[in-house]
Amino acid sequence: MSITVLSRKLLENSQNWYRALDMFDVILDRDGVLNVDVGYTHRLEDFALAPGVVEGLTLLTSLGARLSIATGQSGIDRGKYEEEQMQAFNEKLVAEIAPHDITFAAIVFCPHHPDYSDECTCRKPKTGMLEQIEAKLGPIVWENAWGIGDKPADADMILTKGGSSILIESGEHNNSTGTSYWSVDDPELATLLANPKNFVAYDILAAATLIETKI
Repeated sequence: MSITVLSRKLLENSQNWYRALDMFDVILDRDGVLNVDVGYTHRLEDFALAPGVVEGLTLLTSLGARLSIATGQSGIDRGKYEEEQMQAFNEKLVAEIAPHDITFAAIVFCPHHPDYSDECTCRKPKTGMLEQIEAKLGPIVWENAWGIGDKPADADMILTKGGSSILIESGEHNNSTGTSYWSVDDPELATLLANPKNFVAYDILAAATLIETKI
């Protein structure tokens, strides 16, 4: 049997296994969700897991979630860092959580500068990265999928595909006042916050706990 045929059979078996177990997909933003965001985060010395990551991903995995990462990395187009540095950072993240039996089925990224977003199909809230994940993994039941991020574009991306979203407060909009960024009276957020498929949680552990109550 050729490698191509074997690879195709393994992919088909993986897809059938996924459907048979009635698993669901969770699409995770990276910076501010999985790791602490220091701004154009790429240096290995800046790596630190965000609050609740191991516990949250462990819970999601136990619930049958298939985890993937969709991360915007415009710092590449901006000349802040190279793609190889981003990949090294991703490898560091994967290595840190691997001892906890947590894996990512796919990791995709958008490197494009916002000034050129009209020519790009993958910059959030566009759904190109979700389609890349689906191309890697096979058909995804988006109505059963969840997205976890710390920016409105993260939520809009998964909602566009028919999934549910959770905005967390421990990423870009974390504060020490005890008040929720996502509950402020912001007209730009009003429609998003009113969407019955969008939720708010403090961190990824709280998000996972919320998902547990909804599936």
